[in-house]
Amino acid sequence: MFVRWIPLGNRDSTTQVSFQKDFIEKSQHCLKPTYRLIARLTNDKTKQLIALIITRLRTMATAIHVVDEATR
Repeated sequence: MFVRWIPLGNRDSTTQVSFQKDFIEKSQHCLKPTYRLIARLTNDKTKQLIALIITRLRTMATAIHVVDEATR
């Protein structure tokens, strides 16, 4: 996945929003193979750990979007 750095001093909200939406969409796309991997795993503790990590990643991606919306 290609990630573009946006400096904190950049106040161009259009660029930041499009970057964040693009990042969220790409991260969701990257997680799909991980879900297939979880389905094949037999160890329940490993499944729980990976599911927790994915949930945390989604929460962070959502938080980035919410914070951006709140700062407008």
